[in-house]
Amino acid sequence: MTPYLILDGAVVDAHTQVRSAAQRLRNTLRLNAATSLLGGVAAATVGGPVNTLLGASSTNWVRVVGFGLVLFAIDVVIVAGSNIQKLQTYTPSISAADAVWVGASVTTIALGWFSTRGGVVVGVVAAMVAAFGARQFVLARRLAQAAHGIGQTILTESPPSEIFHCEVPIAEDAASAWSIVTDHALYGRLAPNLGSVVATTPNGPDLARTCSNRSGEQWLESCTLWHDGKQYDIEVDTTNYPYPLAEMRGSWWVRETNPTTVGMDFRYRPNASIGGRLFAIAMQVGFPLVLRRIMRGWQAAARAAN
Repeated sequence: MTPYLILDGAVVDAHTQVRSAAQRLRNTLRLNAATSLLGGVAAATVGGPVNTLLGASSTNWVRVVGFGLVLFAIDVVIVAGSNIQKLQTYTPSISAADAVWVGASVTTIALGWFSTRGGVVVGVVAAMVAAFGARQFVLARRLAQAAHGIGQTILTESPPSEIFHCEVPIAEDAASAWSIVTDHALYGRLAPNLGSVVATTPNGPDLARTCSNRSGEQWLESCTLWHDGKQYDIEVDTTNYPYPLAEMRGSWWVRETNPTTVGMDFRYRPNASIGGRLFAIAMQVGFPLVLRRIMRGWQAAARAAN
């Protein structure tokens, strides 16, 4: 496996830059979709109170707009989960739709379609939508720059790989930090989704470990890169993996900065099923909380060692 992570402050390969740029755009689109879905469901299901809040003239129109927002949110979620090539192709249309919303909001406010309170609410929503549209535009351009000249394999990978990056300073020298990062039993205790992590071979290039979740389901993991004192990479055998992922790879590393920095990076690819794609979204919401808890545990272990 070719290292795809950050080591000693340098990006190891271009694929990481592309996936990082795509991930930022995906997450922005998903946040856009989530806010649109919440607003759409509210307008479609409780159109009367929303109409009263806005001081609009027609509950039916509020409901129609609500249904439109729900459909828009579904489209945005689909685009966010698409391969990088489609992500580049369709994101401008989403930003254009956001711009249309902002223009329509400004026009209807100017025409006096809402009460003063309603105009404020519509204006605030329009500002938020404008921020989404602008950020999507910027991130799409950055993705295009990162993907320029990259091979088609990563651009058309479907379902696409998604990534996480998490790092934290630690009050330890690099050697001591490395001992914490390579303490697999400690990692198993800190990760709330795990029941245990047991190294079945010594640390080194041939490292293998058995993991289990809180339900007792087990799977195997093996080392694919070992750079002693610096970084090791793990690949999950997804044959018996209890989660709907076709691929899961992780990296644990120590960087000799001042103070020393430790971190984790993960790359996963969901199954092509609807469940797998939904799980990919849930991962982006919940997994960062898991990683931050592990990081806090590493910091606590470093303090206890002093």
